[in-house]
Amino acid sequence: FFSDYMWRGQNLYNGTSIQPQVTAAADAGDIGVFSANVWSHVSAEDDRTEDQFTEIDYKLDYTIGIDIVSLSAGHIWYTYESNQVGAVDSAEYYASIALDVLAQPTFTYYRDYDEADTNYYELTISHTFEDTCGMGDGFNVTPYATFGFTDENGAAYAENGLVQVTVGLSSDLQLGHIDVVPSFHYTFESDDAADNQFWMGVTLGHLFEL
Repeated sequence: FFSDYMWRGQNLYNGTSIQPQVTAAADAGDIGVFSANVWSHVSAEDDRTEDQFTEIDYKLDYTIGIDIVSLSAGHIWYTYESNQVGAVDSAEYYASIALDVLAQPTFTYYRDYDEADTNYYELTISHTFEDTCGMGDGFNVTPYATFGFTDENGAAYAENGLVQVTVGLSSDLQLGHIDVVPSFHYTFESDDAADNQFWMGVTLGHLFEL
């Protein structure tokens, strides 16, 4: 549950967004991890029917770890049940590298080859602090910063280069068998098509192991 639907620095739905998802993963050991994910945005404010839309995205991912390096590659399909917001179905592939070192840097390249024919680059740094402020075993806080860049020549953003910076923090809490992750974020626009926006959310999750 999120206060807004923020995506790559843009506020796609200025209101409560319900974002359910489910992931199935198979760990093949030294070969890597294969996963499939279905994610959705559902507009949650009944009094704004003219702005409501439902998005369902499908993702396939392959990740392999080599020492302190984690490499990922995958494909995402973006689909919409209505075009009330002017969105059309599209697809992109991506490649990512993450380093298990200080600041946990992750760099991801996205290529929309279907509708927009654009490139988007994202760098995220983060660090998890355990037992924060003496709150006890299991309590943690993870601050992060994400930098988004594009060279798409005006397809979704006004300019090329740095288009948005998002900072925030989250905490991973266990309530019985439920994983509860409250999070707080602020997005700074570096492009006229992005938004300055404070937003927050809480994610509830559960892991089933076979």
